[in-house]
Amino acid sequence: MNRVTIAQHKDNWTISFGGTPAKRKTPLAVYHLLERRLMAKSSLRRGDKTSVLVKYRDGYHNETIPEIEPNYLLWAGCCFLEDYLPKEAIRRASQKYDRS
Repeated sequence: MNRVTIAQHKDNWTISFGGTPAKRKTPLAVYHLLERRLMAKSSLRRGDKTSVLVKYRDGYHNETIPEIEPNYLLWAGCCFLEDYLPKEAIRRASQKYDRS
């Protein structure tokens, strides 16, 4: 199973796809990178399950169940970052990835 880890730090956010974390200044930039990478991830097409883990600065965290469906992972990632993303980004993700 693969794990994507998003972490909130004092002045920035990081996202790791299993290697060295990429630093971004805003959670929106982190979400865009998550979106690009998950849609292009060949391991999801092979059937490897992936989960998204978001660690907040206050010590709390959220993690998805392991899944091969990128739309679910992107929707859950958006929900986890909901307090930090602009409303327009949340609305766009809802229309694009929420299949309920």
